[in-house]
Amino acid sequence: MMDIQMPGMDGVEALGWFRRGPGERFAFRTPPTTPVVAVTANALGGDRERFLGLGFDEYLSKPFRQSQLHTMLSQRLNIPDTGAGELTPAPAEPALAGAPASPPAATAGALDAQALQRLRDLDPTGANRLLERVVQAFETSTGRLLPQLDEAHAAGDLDGVKHVAHTLKSSSASIGALKLSALCADIEGMIRNNEVQALGSRVAALRAEIASVRGSLHALLLPAA
Repeated sequence: MMDIQMPGMDGVEALGWFRRGPGERFAFRTPPTTPVVAVTANALGGDRERFLGLGFDEYLSKPFRQSQLHTMLSQRLNIPDTGAGELTPAPAEPALAGAPASPPAATAGALDAQALQRLRDLDPTGANRLLERVVQAFETSTGRLLPQLDEAHAAGDLDGVKHVAHTLKSSSASIGALKLSALCADIEGMIRNNEVQALGSRVAALRAEIASVRGSLHALLLPAA
C-alpha cells in the first residue's frame, strides 16, 4: 500500500522508482512486479482511473473500512469473498484482566460510536491492547504535529500548516474523530483556495478539538466503576 501524499517524495514518484527495480537509485528487496495499492485521503472523482493509469494496481481512499480492504485483497489474491460485509469477529471471550470495558456511547464524546465499535471488533477480548495502542499512537502523533503546526502558523508557512492538517485528517477519521477530521479538511481547503483570512480561528478550533479527542480516548481506557 502506497500513500500518495508523502513528505519528500509522493507515492507516484515512489512507484516509478519501485517499478524500475534493482540497479537504480534505490535497492528494493520486494520484486518490482509486486501489486501496489494507491491510498489517499484527498479522494476526488476519477481518482481510481487516474492512479490505475499511472501504474498502480488498486486504489483505496482513506479512511477505508475493514470490509473494503478485505474485498480488495480477496479479489487481488483470488480468495472467495464471503460477501459478509465487515469481517465477523471471533466469539467474545471473557475480557482479560485490565482490558478496558466497552463504555457507554456518552463516554465516546468526540469519537464516532461506529468507528469505535469497529476498533473493538478487531480486538474483542482486549488481548492485543488495540485501544490502548491507538491512544498511545494518537498521543505520539499529535505531540509531534502540534509543535509543527504552531511553528508553521507563526511563520506564515501555509504549506507546513497544510501538511499537518492533511496528516491529521486521515488518522483522526480512522479513530472516529470525525469533527477533527472535518476541521483538518477545512484548513486544507482554505489554504488550497487561498482563503486564509479565518485560518487563525480554524487552527485554534483544531487545537481545542484535539484536546477533546484526547480526553475521549483516555476516557475509553478508564476501568469500569
